Amino acid sequence: MYLQALDCAGSPAPHVSFSLTPADDDATQYYGDVGQNPGPTTVVGNPAGGFVNVLPGIYRVTATRQDMEEPQCVVGREVITRANAETNVVLLPGLGGCP
Repeated sequence: MYLQALDCAGSPAPHVSFSLTPADDDATQYYGDVGQNPGPTTVVGNPAGGFVNVLPGIYRVTATRQDMEEPQCVVGREVITRANAETNVVLLPGLGGCP
């Protein structure tokens, strides 16, 4: 599952973490293109990240800003994954889905 976090202007959103619900113990989280960034969030200039080895099913993906005094949900949405398929998702604020 390849994710991109963008801000309201459509620019790359740094300092965003992604979460997957329900949790998938087989999935491995990464940031950057193919895990170029070893850190826990997206970085300036590269809004990408995601999860590999996600089992087929319906998940809720949430993007959360981590550069604020308290982490703030930016957007959440449901995503369907299928076996042997790549899932690409662009996450834009204002599309709802935050608790």
